[in-house]
Amino acid sequence: MLPMPLTILSLEYARRVHNGTLEHSDHIFSFYSKATELSITLPSPSPSLTTPTQARYLSASAILTRPLVTSLTTVPKYFHQSWLNTTLPAKFSRWSRTCREQHPDWEWVLWTDADNEELMRRYVPWFMDTYLALPEEKPVYRADSARNVYMHVFGGVYADLDVECLAPTESLIEKYHQPGPQAFIGSMGYQDAPGKASVQNAWFVSTPAHPFWQLPLEHTQRHIKESPNPEALTGPAALMDVMKEIGRFLKG
Repeated sequence: MLPMPLTILSLEYARRVHNGTLEHSDHIFSFYSKATELSITLPSPSPSLTTPTQARYLSASAILTRPLVTSLTTVPKYFHQSWLNTTLPAKFSRWSRTCREQHPDWEWVLWTDADNEELMRRYVPWFMDTYLALPEEKPVYRADSARNVYMHVFGGVYADLDVECLAPTESLIEKYHQPGPQAFIGSMGYQDAPGKASVQNAWFVSTPAHPFWQLPLEHTQRHIKESPNPEALTGPAALMDVMKEIGRFLKG
């Protein structure tokens, strides 16, 4: 099975505010692929048994007590992923390891559900009531919300556990780098029909404190009482709605 194609959408805040431009790049098959269920699964070492050939494990409790990065124009070397707990299924462990191996001088953070709640309490207390009102029996709602906060507070890279890394993120950042704060959002679609592509929330890259990442939380807060499905409230459809709102605002 071929990997699902991903494209990148660059959102450089200062340029967008001043001239309203939106840049859509070409496909990046060489950087990331959405892994399939047919991949061979191999167990990986536990987070505490890292080697110099892969990203060092950094616990969520450690990053939560670490001073925040002061540079708001550089993507920090944090690679964020999340799961219910710290025990990953074998297939996710294998794919996650590819990302750690492609980023050997980075730090890898595996956030759990409990970690995410502490993150929210500490850094976005204004969103806490909404977060706790999201259906606990469907963890995807809260996981969707938390990944926006990883990007806003810490920056770095976020990737779903079924994403396989094929090359270091630095090569992508260097290719599309522009001065100032930046956020990159993946887009799923077809190489021969890029107009049909849609943004998704399985892969993010950002400098810390980029203002974009608060918008999905505000969207969830506004629509929480409508009780739509996860796609529409916290997932890719919600993210697309936010992008459309930005577009309408910039057009005046």
